Amino acid sequence: MTPAAAGDIPRRMVATCDAFFDHGLCPGLAVTVSWGGELLVSRGWGKADIIRGLPALPSTPFAIGSITKQFVAAAVLQLCEHGNLSLTDPIGRWLPECRAPNSDIEVRHLLNHTSGVHSAAELRMLGSQFECSSAASKDPVDLVEEFVQTTTSHPPGTTWFYNNAGYAVLARIVERASAEEFVALARRQLIAPAGLSNTFFLNELSPQERNAIGHKRVNSGFATLDLPSVDMSFGSGNVFSSADDLVRWTKALRSGTLISAKSLTRMTTPARLADGSPLSYGYGLFVTSFGQNREISHDGSTAGFTSQLAWYPDEDLVIAVLANESTHRAEALEKELARIAFGSPVVVNPACELRLDLSPFVGWYNYGSLTIPVRERDGALLIRTPSGRVAELRPTGDGVFVEALDSEVEYRFETRGSGVEGLRVRRGAKLLAMLQRCDIEP
Repeated sequence: MTPAAAGDIPRRMVATCDAFFDHGLCPGLAVTVSWGGELLVSRGWGKADIIRGLPALPSTPFAIGSITKQFVAAAVLQLCEHGNLSLTDPIGRWLPECRAPNSDIEVRHLLNHTSGVHSAAELRMLGSQFECSSAASKDPVDLVEEFVQTTTSHPPGTTWFYNNAGYAVLARIVERASAEEFVALARRQLIAPAGLSNTFFLNELSPQERNAIGHKRVNSGFATLDLPSVDMSFGSGNVFSSADDLVRWTKALRSGTLISAKSLTRMTTPARLADGSPLSYGYGLFVTSFGQNREISHDGSTAGFTSQLAWYPDEDLVIAVLANESTHRAEALEKELARIAFGSPVVVNPACELRLDLSPFVGWYNYGSLTIPVRERDGALLIRTPSGRVAELRPTGDGVFVEALDSEVEYRFETRGSGVEGLRVRRGAKLLAMLQRCDIEP
């Protein structure tokens, strides 16, 4: 189907966003959808800031969390094109303070989260994503130093662990390879050429009267949160942008305005572990599929904000969803909009009322330097996520569960013999986390 034949698709998308907002899931929402270069939707709902009563608009800057990572990856690839940097450079070349064996980690390992380093910095960053406190932050240089001096948990390239702190290291490497502060380079080499008028970094002076403010749910309403810490989000989640700007960014990224076709291919090709196992991550982007459609995307969540930017290259469809509440529902709304565009059926929660013995799944699971508890309570299986959220899991059979409030998030317990050895978490084709069972209470 072409955009000209879209018919009532824009109306149905707006109606879906209306229903999402009317459920009271967030104070403010902004959505932009482009198909074949034509705007189908560019709308805002509700308030960017409930205190000042500012409207949420498609031009309103929201904190985009980990969508920031593709900006960092693009900066790295630009430097590689110019000969200033190589994807196979050991990070010790640019960070001489880095000690062995971490000094042998290559730039590409940081880009695709296979460095094997699980630092205490990552613990602090995960803990501060949803409840930001400036008192808990550290200088970005300290985060970098802590990362590179932490002993690797696995040899580089042998395991995948989503790592925010690794992108702080990448941003520092960009600065040293370019002899320029990262924010200045990104504005000159990325933001300006892409034509982004409502995109900025947290440590830049910004038009505060237009910014969305993060919120958290309190009883039946919402309360505002402080802005994300500049220090704790350096390189991994320190950008504010608008829904309209994110669609412009995707167009610039894919058109050759920012990086070459060869670099774009590297960025959007799923990485592989040393044993050949494929991942669902490239450089700063998840590379998966949605139904029969190739999908290149990233989500973000930070200090009262949640976001999703998805590009379906074969259909030239781009969807940006930004919300100022951190229950991580932006991706679910984006998928509903994608289903409308593709004519896909609405997903029905597959969870069924299975009477299972849940005891085999109960225990402790290692996720990098974090230990995640899985517990049974009143006949339900509960998991505490790295952000501290408790999710109820409902069984679908064969050791597979889905979240009660978001059935697209799947938890697959891996067994060997008679015991559970690990857990993989996915949203559709996107691998979110791999956990190993430890059963040793921390």
